[in-house]
Amino acid sequence: TKKMENHIAGKITREKNKAVQDAVVKITQKNNELARIYTNDNGKYQTDLMPAGKYTVKVWKDGYITEEAEVEVKEDQPVKADFKLKRELKK
Repeated sequence: TKKMENHIAGKITREKNKAVQDAVVKITQKNNELARIYTNDNGKYQTDLMPAGKYTVKVWKDGYITEEAEVEVKEDQPVKADFKLKRELKK
């Protein structure tokens, strides 16, 4: 049997390519939240299997500017969505 691989995975980093731990990664489709996961100690995350389709990946952590991107999941293909977070400027 073929292993299903249609998931979204990536790495969240900040300045100097340092990993961002415990960042929130939210996956939505047409404004419906489908998954909310957290990055691990290496700044990596991976969703469960996702049906083929278009999704929005949104990443945030306190003190950083929220980033988001549109991705398209195809059958049996993992999608890579890496983000680099910038610090929020203190007001």
